[in-house]
Amino acid sequence: MSRWLVTDIHGCYHSLKALLEQQLGLKKQDHLYLLGDYISKGPFSKQVLDYLMELREGGYQLHMLRGNHEQEVLNVLKGTTSLTTFREKGGFTFLNNLNISHPADIPDRYINFFEQLDWYFTLDDWILVHAGFDFEQEDPFQLSDKLVNIRDYRVNLSKTAGRKLLHGHSPTDLAVIEDSLEKKESLHISLDAGCVYKNNPAQACLIALNVDEWQWKVQKNIDEHDNYHL
Repeated sequence: MSRWLVTDIHGCYHSLKALLEQQLGLKKQDHLYLLGDYISKGPFSKQVLDYLMELREGGYQLHMLRGNHEQEVLNVLKGTTSLTTFREKGGFTFLNNLNISHPADIPDRYINFFEQLDWYFTLDDWILVHAGFDFEQEDPFQLSDKLVNIRDYRVNLSKTAGRKLLHGHSPTDLAVIEDSLEKKESLHISLDAGCVYKNNPAQACLIALNVDEWQWKVQKNIDEHDNYHL
């Protein structure tokens, strides 16, 4: 049994499938932790969601967090985020993929999927979250959009019971991520290697981290389509 972490897929369906099936050889006894941002910016958001649902329904052990892009869909439906903002941040690729023009027309199965996503997970030595926590607050673990949007923060180990953070949300050059993983010194490590940014040779990758053996696999973006927002 292995515990793998992957984040910020952003509609890169073929890259995700290659990572899980060819690189990891994912087994049903493995635990796959997904840290959010399955949709938008990249071309195949629907296919990513369908694939993850199929894996879960097929008995694979998936533990899934929400990212800011899933939360933005829910916020548009609640009226707290404008459709213009959602589209400008790459949401139009998700709508294009579904052949619709407004999140109100997204099929219920995807909305239900977003609503059921967790906000963070606590492991023995790590806390998994999409973006991070506001440690200036008395209770940084209070559920709010900050957990999927925050970028600049300093981890307070006294509030995490000594646990460091593994997260996504902040696209980071692959070399920087690998250096952070090798040194294992940072209090929070981004695993977002900017898979969706195909034209950035320093990124354009998905990373899967085995949190038990502290080894990782890298998959270059292999998705080809013109439905991109970069």
